[in-house]
Amino acid sequence: MDVRSQLELHYTQQRERLFAILGPAAQLSLPALDLIVASFRNVTDLTELGPHCWAIMPKTDGIEYGVSGLHFKVYMQYIYFFMIARSQRSIERVRCLDFSELAFLTCIAAFGWDRGVKEFEAASSALDVEKINRIVITRDRFIPFWYEGTDDKFSFYAAWKLIDQLWEVWDVVPVRLHGFVSPAISEIQLRARLVQPGSFLFRFSSRGGLAVDLVRHGRVEKMHWRAGELTSAAAFKKKLYENKDLIAVVDASRPGTPTLEKEKAFPLQPRDRSYITHGGVPESATTDNPYEVVGGDGYMVPRRGISVSGEEGYENVTPDGRVLSMSAFIPMSGGSFAGSLYSNE
Repeated sequence: MDVRSQLELHYTQQRERLFAILGPAAQLSLPALDLIVASFRNVTDLTELGPHCWAIMPKTDGIEYGVSGLHFKVYMQYIYFFMIARSQRSIERVRCLDFSELAFLTCIAAFGWDRGVKEFEAASSALDVEKINRIVITRDRFIPFWYEGTDDKFSFYAAWKLIDQLWEVWDVVPVRLHGFVSPAISEIQLRARLVQPGSFLFRFSSRGGLAVDLVRHGRVEKMHWRAGELTSAAAFKKKLYENKDLIAVVDASRPGTPTLEKEKAFPLQPRDRSYITHGGVPESATTDNPYEVVGGDGYMVPRRGISVSGEEGYENVTPDGRVLSMSAFIPMSGGSFAGSLYSNE
């Protein structure tokens, strides 16, 4: 039996349990995240996590090693949460990947960067959610999508490594550092601001690191910041403040909103991390940390549910504290993910 088959067999029980939880779910589930954390406990090198993530995903009927886009975007959301928990961060104080970001990842995983970007832009332009759901990702595509052994080429792990290092400027709502945005969508956002020189937007680059798109001399220009230069939020801010052409960041998640000066978007002094809003939940909202570090391995496990009170549409957990309303996690920009992780709306 080859390694692929061994992993598929090893994760059979976890895969079936996860699907039983997530298949009918219209909410983000703490038991599902708990199961993923436990399943990957013995994977010490995250660059090698790709085959394990693949093995735990449900395969599409009739395609031996295919995962549908419908399932893929849901599982990638949970894998993203796992990476956050693995980094010893409180899971209830994070912004999620929204539908657009998950659709972007689905297309890149299915087709590679060049074609994937085009497929994503076509689906986005047509508002074709069903097209994203019908995409099939194969294992041969997914493994290099996870990591190709270098930070100088886009992969999910390389992107996560940047996210982890730049957490202070990444985990902010409204979004400041967008990441999973295609070049064409970035250009559309900036072309609408050609009369605002110095407007800029950050996105992950096909060459790893960050692409910096900006308005200068009445046109959209592009720069590239290598991953090796972005080892911390402080290093990121140093480059940002040294470049006088970068004046105000564009919020691509909310088209039409005003730009924000970099001094306000990326203050030199670390912002107060005592509370991070969830896509508009007011600061008076109350939260309980559902995770605690156990043992010496840095893993977090669910302790109790999250209670979020605030604006209409943000619901509390069920009385047993085990199922969290997804609206407490997902920024609802543009109506993304309205109602269900499997929503076709």
